[in-house]
Amino acid sequence: ESPQLGFDLSYSKQTKGKLLSNGISLGWQPIATADNEIETPGQEGTLKAVNQMIHAHYTVTVSPFKQKRFQPYIEGIVGAKGVALSSSYDYDDPDQTDVNDIPYFSTTLNYGYAGGFRLRATELIYLDVRYARVQSGELKRIEGIEVVNGELTFTTDYWKAPVGYLRAGIS
Repeated sequence: ESPQLGFDLSYSKQTKGKLLSNGISLGWQPIATADNEIETPGQEGTLKAVNQMIHAHYTVTVSPFKQKRFQPYIEGIVGAKGVALSSSYDYDDPDQTDVNDIPYFSTTLNYGYAGGFRLRATELIYLDVRYARVQSGELKRIEGIEVVNGELTFTTDYWKAPVGYLRAGIS
């Protein structure tokens, strides 16, 4: 399966002179069966189903060179990862109310570590590059999505979430 792009929003409280920083990381990424749009016969509108992976992590970062232009760091990671199937039925008729639902949600605990660096671009802006290895428990994901008699149906299967991922961004 090809990798999909997502986002990772992270916050870390940096205290001048302290080696350790605590933070949080929240992320979202579509996975293989994302964005299935299906025209439903007999009802004018579109049923859209999106299969996605989400995470919420607590991080502890060790960064010995916080005041330098180049700041390598390592992180400990603990938190939860989950998969969700969200669906929305958008009626063409503006008098009908659109229907949004999350028919499936599954989570597991995970832990791991990361290594990366921050490179100062200006006094307040840094380029941040990080590679993380995260171990997860058993997790099910959506394998197939179909519409049967105007209703969304799906099948699940056990899935080994990817252990490594790369994050690049501005901090």
